[in-house]
Amino acid sequence: MLEHAHLSDCVDLDVEDGALVVRCADRARSGWDAAFARMAAAGDDALLDAGRHGTTAWDDAEWEWK
Repeated sequence: MLEHAHLSDCVDLDVEDGALVVRCADRARSGWDAAFARMAAAGDDALLDAGRHGTTAWDDAEWEWK
């Protein structure tokens, strides 16, 4: 039935007005890539707390910042 309805193997089931409704489930983080690209293009992708905390010695030693 999923194949016939062109649904993936991941679905949401809901009950609406006494009927069982099967919908394609949104994937986690669906659309995030495009949203982040729009934010970057608008210059709205800076860290909100960038100047507040800074990095620690652990950050400097353990993380590779790019």
